[in-house]
Amino acid sequence: MTEHSNNPSSNSIDLSNPTPRKSLSFLFVAIITTGMAAGLDWGVRWPLDRVPVIKFPGVLAALSLVMFFAPRASALTAARAAAMMVIALSFGCFINHGSTLRLFASEKITEVNLNAWGFIGLFLKGALWIGFGGAFLGMGLSGKRYKISEVFFITLGLLILWHLGVLLLNKPFNPYSKEFPTLYFSVKVIPKWYGNTKPVPEYWGGFLVALIGLMIYLKRFRKDSLAVRLTFTGILLGGTGLCLAYLASISRGWIPTDMSVDWANEVRNFLIKLNYKEFRNTCFAFIWGAGFALSLWKNQRLIKAEEIDDSTKVPWFVDFIVLMVLLPIVCSSFFIDFPQGTRLMIYCSLYAIVMIAVPLMMVVGGRINTYFILFLISSIQLCGTSLLFSFYNADATQRLYSWLFFVILPLNVILCLGGYLIYKSFKNQSGNSFAAISLIVLAPLYAILHTYRFRSSWPGAEGWKFSPHLKYIFYVFVLVIMIVAFLKWFLEFESKDDQRE
Repeated sequence: MTEHSNNPSSNSIDLSNPTPRKSLSFLFVAIITTGMAAGLDWGVRWPLDRVPVIKFPGVLAALSLVMFFAPRASALTAARAAAMMVIALSFGCFINHGSTLRLFASEKITEVNLNAWGFIGLFLKGALWIGFGGAFLGMGLSGKRYKISEVFFITLGLLILWHLGVLLLNKPFNPYSKEFPTLYFSVKVIPKWYGNTKPVPEYWGGFLVALIGLMIYLKRFRKDSLAVRLTFTGILLGGTGLCLAYLASISRGWIPTDMSVDWANEVRNFLIKLNYKEFRNTCFAFIWGAGFALSLWKNQRLIKAEEIDDSTKVPWFVDFIVLMVLLPIVCSSFFIDFPQGTRLMIYCSLYAIVMIAVPLMMVVGGRINTYFILFLISSIQLCGTSLLFSFYNADATQRLYSWLFFVILPLNVILCLGGYLIYKSFKNQSGNSFAAISLIVLAPLYAILHTYRFRSSWPGAEGWKFSPHLKYIFYVFVLVIMIVAFLKWFLEFESKDDQRE
């Protein structure tokens, strides 16, 4: 049985004292908070880079954006916009920018190898990755309701264009006979010191053609100006952000080796030991998260999320069955040996249908998948990596505690959060309240799951201060995110109390 709201206008939450979203102080808080949310979310997921399966990154950033720029939309509309962005960002699982980073590889960690061709590849792949996220975020906030059938045909069209782009721009690829595409942004001959790896196929051409096709559809047929503008914003932020993040991660190689000041030498030694993958991912996400906040602030007149009809078109039991199908697929991602070559293209096609098209249809037409994609599915792999790390050199009792503290308790917290917010969505909850509560719960949970993986979870623990990871920065991010989210929620709560009086 489908559920319907009374009318689209009833979805708007009328606050008597709305946030002054045009002020520079609001812009500053939005940029800093969203950048930190994106950096925290992306930084804690770097161990998942080896898993080419849906990771749903960017949950905290998407929630922060809807909290600031869709506060009066209904909770379900805000959740749909955030979930659409998160699903679109999962396209980056197959863009494979890691192979382009090999062009910069040096045998010694202190050597800096700058490669112009590599920067072109990084810009292109980063632009495509974040461009999709911007497009679908705009689709969720522009005030236009996308139907289930429309989303299916959009995804099908993107898949066809993806195959066409791969055939045109990423073929031929045969490393054994040294046949490579004309535009190949990875290493053709890998040095022995790098390890026992082989040249990898690239699929950026498919994503390029698909993104161009999506932009044409949004501009010419849907007249969705916000989605088009956020697509261009994502392209600019993704390309420049990934290049700048890489430069920031290798800047340690530019520090002089012999300094006269002792503390400077200690800083240099610390930077040399820094986990550059974690640092690079955090910088990259901070840049595009802050940039999206600025772009939405500039395009506020195009944000009409409160006008969207948030009725559900999918029966609740169908929504639930689809969720039960998605869960084991995500849980098994650590144990799948993914194919290469033509078989990988077949897998990508199946992946697009099962893990992108179906979830998107459930998001635009349902309720249960919208919330649990944001909360449950996006957190399962974080719990899984914490569990695997805690199993090293652990006896049976320690493994039992690991299951309890890194899987059972966190997932129960997430299930309770999702269930509570689904219930509140029937009570005319605002997008501001939904996003603020979600950030208050998820931000510290993500940070805790991340830090244990490196054996020094809490401030003051032995070795915590000089850990080669960014946990101390992540805790600052968590503190800022929670304070801002609480204030946003509290001010709305106070506003509603004033209205009652």
